Amino acid sequence: MWKKGVLGWRRAVIPLAQFGVLLLLSVQLYYAMHHHWDFEVITGVKIVFYSIALYAISKSRHLKWMVEDWEAPNP
Repeated sequence: MWKKGVLGWRRAVIPLAQFGVLLLLSVQLYYAMHHHWDFEVITGVKIVFYSIALYAISKSRHLKWMVEDWEAPNP
């Protein structure tokens, strides 16, 4: 892929991960809303976990370094 110059996809890794977690979070929020916000432990844990995952993906230096490292492949 590097030899052919097909590297545009690497810029979409972090936004796609964020979009995926947002979709998971929205499904859980829809589920909670559909059940009239009744408390369920599993749903609450998932909402907290997805919120933490979204924050971690957004602030991750390591993911940003990984994408930057893909710009300069090793020979």
